[in-house]
Amino acid sequence: MQRPERGGGADPESVLKTPRRARLRAEPLAGERRRRERAVKDGEKKSMKIRIIGGPGSGKSTLARKLSRTYGIPSHDLDELQWDAAAESYGKKRDAAERDALLRGILEQDEWIIEGVYYAWCGRCFEDADRIYLMTVPRSVYRFRILRRFLRRKLGLEPGKKETLKSLFALLKWADKYQRVNLAEIRKLLEAHPDKVTELPEKRKQ
Repeated sequence: MQRPERGGGADPESVLKTPRRARLRAEPLAGERRRRERAVKDGEKKSMKIRIIGGPGSGKSTLARKLSRTYGIPSHDLDELQWDAAAESYGKKRDAAERDALLRGILEQDEWIIEGVYYAWCGRCFEDADRIYLMTVPRSVYRFRILRRFLRRKLGLEPGKKETLKSLFALLKWADKYQRVNLAEIRKLLEAHPDKVTELPEKRKQ
Protein backbone atom coordinates (compact mmCIF):
# COMPACT_ATOMS: atom_id res chain seq x y z
CA MET A 1 0.00 0.00 0.00
CA GLN A 2 1.50 3.29 -1.06
CA ARG A 3 1.67 6.23 1.29
CA PRO A 4 1.60 9.76 -0.13
CA GLU A 5 4.99 11.38 -0.57
CA ARG A 6 5.86 14.18 1.78
CA GLY A 7 7.53 17.36 0.59
CA GLY A 8 8.30 17.71 -3.11
CA GLY A 9 5.75 15.21 -4.46
CA ALA A 10 2.80 17.59 -4.69
CA ASP A 11 2.03 20.20 -7.31
CA PRO A 12 3.91 23.35 -6.12
CA GLU A 13 0.94 25.62 -6.85
CA SER A 14 -1.43 23.46 -4.82
CA VAL A 15 1.06 23.31 -1.94
CA LEU A 16 1.31 27.10 -1.78
CA LYS A 17 -2.46 27.40 -1.56
CA THR A 18 -2.93 24.57 0.95
CA PRO A 19 -2.32 24.71 4.73
CA ARG A 20 0.47 22.39 5.87
CA ARG A 21 -1.84 20.04 7.80
CA ALA A 22 -4.05 19.59 4.71
CA ARG A 23 -1.31 18.91 2.16
CA LEU A 24 -1.60 15.13 2.30
CA ARG A 25 -5.29 15.43 1.42
CA ALA A 26 -4.44 17.77 -1.51
CA GLU A 27 -1.99 15.36 -3.15
CA PRO A 28 -4.62 13.26 -4.99
CA LEU A 29 -5.51 16.36 -7.03
CA ALA A 30 -1.89 17.01 -7.94
CA GLY A 31 -1.18 13.32 -8.53
CA GLU A 32 -4.09 12.79 -10.90
CA ARG A 33 -3.17 16.00 -12.72
CA ARG A 34 0.39 14.76 -13.29
CA ARG A 35 -0.81 11.37 -14.53
CA ARG A 36 -3.18 12.96 -17.02
CA GLU A 37 -0.57 15.46 -18.24
CA ARG A 38 1.93 12.65 -18.87
CA ALA A 39 -0.68 10.74 -20.86
CA VAL A 40 -1.43 13.79 -23.01
CA LYS A 41 2.28 14.24 -23.77
CA ASP A 42 2.46 10.58 -24.80
CA GLY A 43 -0.52 11.04 -27.12
CA GLU A 44 -2.80 8.84 -25.01
CA LYS A 45 -6.32 9.43 -23.74
CA LYS A 46 -5.98 8.78 -20.02
CA SER A 47 -9.26 7.76 -18.45
CA MET A 48 -9.81 8.07 -14.72
CA LYS A 49 -11.53 5.47 -12.62
CA ILE A 50 -11.08 6.37 -8.99
CA ARG A 51 -12.36 4.52 -5.91
CA ILE A 52 -12.44 6.35 -2.58
CA ILE A 53 -13.15 4.37 0.57
CA GLY A 54 -13.22 5.29 4.24
CA GLY A 55 -15.45 5.40 7.28
CA PRO A 56 -18.16 7.95 8.06
CA GLY A 57 -16.68 11.43 8.45
CA SER A 58 -13.36 10.52 6.83
CA GLY A 59 -13.59 13.06 3.99
CA LYS A 60 -14.61 10.76 1.13
CA SER A 61 -17.31 13.02 -0.26
CA THR A 62 -15.15 16.14 -0.04
CA LEU A 63 -12.31 14.52 -1.98
CA ALA A 64 -14.74 13.09 -4.55
CA ARG A 65 -16.30 16.53 -5.14
CA LYS A 66 -12.90 18.18 -5.59
CA LEU A 67 -11.71 15.56 -8.08
CA SER A 68 -15.03 15.68 -9.92
CA ARG A 69 -14.95 19.48 -10.25
CA THR A 70 -11.31 19.52 -11.29
CA TYR A 71 -11.54 16.90 -14.01
CA GLY A 72 -15.21 16.94 -14.99
CA ILE A 73 -15.67 13.28 -14.06
CA PRO A 74 -19.02 12.14 -12.61
CA SER A 75 -18.89 11.24 -8.93
CA HIS A 76 -21.12 8.54 -7.44
CA ASP A 77 -21.97 8.02 -3.77
CA LEU A 78 -22.54 4.34 -2.93
CA ASP A 79 -25.07 5.42 -0.29
CA GLU A 80 -27.34 6.40 -3.17
CA LEU A 81 -27.20 2.79 -4.38
CA GLN A 82 -27.44 1.11 -0.98
CA TRP A 83 -30.38 3.05 0.44
CA ASP A 84 -33.86 3.64 -0.95
CA ALA A 85 -34.24 7.44 -1.09
CA ALA A 86 -37.91 7.09 -2.06
CA ALA A 87 -38.78 5.23 1.15
CA GLU A 88 -40.91 7.09 3.68
CA SER A 89 -38.56 6.29 6.56
CA TYR A 90 -34.80 6.65 6.88
CA GLY A 91 -32.60 3.56 6.59
CA LYS A 92 -34.52 1.32 4.19
CA LYS A 93 -32.15 -0.62 1.94
CA ARG A 94 -32.62 -0.81 -1.79
CA ASP A 95 -33.28 -4.22 -3.34
CA ALA A 96 -29.88 -5.92 -3.85
CA ALA A 97 -30.55 -6.81 -7.49
CA GLU A 98 -31.50 -3.21 -8.28
CA ARG A 99 -28.47 -1.91 -6.37
CA ASP A 100 -26.09 -4.22 -8.24
CA ALA A 101 -27.61 -3.25 -11.61
CA LEU A 102 -27.07 0.44 -10.82
CA LEU A 103 -23.44 -0.26 -9.90
CA ARG A 104 -22.83 -2.17 -13.13
CA GLY A 105 -24.16 0.79 -15.07
CA ILE A 106 -21.65 3.10 -13.38
CA LEU A 107 -18.74 0.72 -13.92
CA GLU A 108 -19.48 0.52 -17.62
CA GLN A 109 -18.79 4.25 -17.99
CA ASP A 110 -15.42 5.35 -19.40
CA GLU A 111 -14.61 7.43 -16.33
CA TRP A 112 -15.98 7.54 -12.82
CA ILE A 113 -15.31 8.43 -9.22
CA ILE A 114 -16.98 6.09 -6.74
CA GLU A 115 -16.93 6.92 -3.04
CA GLY A 116 -18.38 5.04 -0.11
CA VAL A 117 -17.71 2.84 2.88
CA TYR A 118 -18.97 -0.38 1.27
CA TYR A 119 -16.72 -3.15 0.03
CA ALA A 120 -18.44 -6.53 0.42
CA TRP A 121 -20.83 -6.06 -2.54
CA CYS A 122 -18.67 -3.90 -4.79
CA GLY A 123 -15.44 -5.81 -5.26
CA ARG A 124 -15.39 -5.01 -8.97
CA CYS A 125 -14.97 -1.32 -8.10
CA PHE A 126 -11.49 -2.11 -6.77
CA GLU A 127 -10.62 -4.36 -9.70
CA ASP A 128 -11.64 -1.78 -12.32
CA ALA A 129 -10.24 1.29 -10.54
CA ASP A 130 -7.05 2.97 -11.76
CA ARG A 131 -6.53 4.54 -8.32
CA ILE A 132 -7.84 3.67 -4.86
CA TYR A 133 -7.71 6.17 -2.00
CA LEU A 134 -8.20 4.92 1.56
CA MET A 135 -9.19 7.73 3.93
CA THR A 136 -8.36 7.31 7.64
CA VAL A 137 -9.03 9.75 10.48
CA PRO A 138 -8.92 9.68 14.31
CA ARG A 139 -12.06 8.91 16.29
CA SER A 140 -12.38 12.49 17.57
CA VAL A 141 -12.37 13.82 14.00
CA TYR A 142 -14.97 11.51 12.47
CA ARG A 143 -17.32 11.83 15.44
CA PHE A 144 -17.12 15.63 15.27
CA ARG A 145 -17.83 15.59 11.52
CA ILE A 146 -20.77 13.21 11.88
CA LEU A 147 -22.35 15.45 14.52
CA ARG A 148 -21.67 18.61 12.52
CA ARG A 149 -23.18 17.10 9.37
CA PHE A 150 -26.30 16.03 11.28
CA LEU A 151 -26.81 19.55 12.66
CA ARG A 152 -26.21 21.19 9.28
CA ARG A 153 -28.81 18.96 7.67
CA LYS A 154 -31.35 19.60 10.40
CA LEU A 155 -30.78 23.35 10.02
CA GLY A 156 -31.30 23.09 6.26
CA LEU A 157 -27.73 24.12 5.45
CA GLU A 158 -27.19 21.02 3.32
CA PRO A 159 -29.46 18.33 1.84
CA GLY A 160 -30.72 15.88 4.43
CA LYS A 161 -31.60 12.19 4.31
CA LYS A 162 -34.43 12.01 6.85
CA GLU A 163 -32.01 11.30 9.69
CA THR A 164 -33.26 11.05 13.26
CA LEU A 165 -31.49 11.18 16.63
CA LYS A 166 -31.83 7.40 16.74
CA SER A 167 -30.10 7.04 13.37
CA LEU A 168 -27.39 9.50 14.49
CA PHE A 169 -26.49 7.43 17.54
CA ALA A 170 -26.60 4.25 15.44
CA LEU A 171 -24.19 5.81 12.95
CA LEU A 172 -21.77 6.89 15.69
CA LYS A 173 -21.82 3.36 17.07
CA TRP A 174 -21.31 1.85 13.63
CA ALA A 175 -18.45 4.25 12.87
CA ASP A 176 -16.62 2.97 15.96
CA LYS A 177 -17.18 -0.61 14.80
CA TYR A 178 -15.84 0.30 11.37
CA GLN A 179 -12.67 1.63 12.99
CA ARG A 180 -12.20 -1.52 15.10
CA VAL A 181 -13.27 -4.22 12.63
CA ASN A 182 -14.06 -3.14 9.08
CA LEU A 183 -10.94 -1.06 8.49
CA ALA A 184 -8.73 -4.11 9.02
CA GLU A 185 -10.87 -6.12 6.58
CA ILE A 186 -10.59 -3.36 3.98
CA ARG A 187 -6.81 -3.19 4.34
CA LYS A 188 -6.68 -6.95 3.85
CA LEU A 189 -8.82 -6.69 0.71
CA LEU A 190 -6.64 -3.89 -0.68
CA GLU A 191 -3.52 -6.03 -0.39
CA ALA A 192 -4.57 -7.49 -3.75
CA HIS A 193 -4.09 -4.05 -5.37
CA PRO A 194 -0.81 -2.67 -3.93
CA ASP A 195 0.07 -0.59 -7.00
CA LYS A 196 -3.28 1.22 -6.99
CA VAL A 197 -3.69 2.10 -3.32
CA THR A 198 -2.73 5.30 -1.53
CA GLU A 199 -3.70 5.75 2.11
CA LEU A 200 -4.52 9.32 3.10
CA PRO A 201 -4.24 9.58 6.89
CA GLU A 202 -5.39 12.64 8.79
CA LYS A 203 -3.88 12.92 12.25
CA ARG A 204 -5.17 16.32 13.32
CA LYS A 205 -7.74 16.67 16.09
CA GLN A 206 -10.82 18.83 15.75
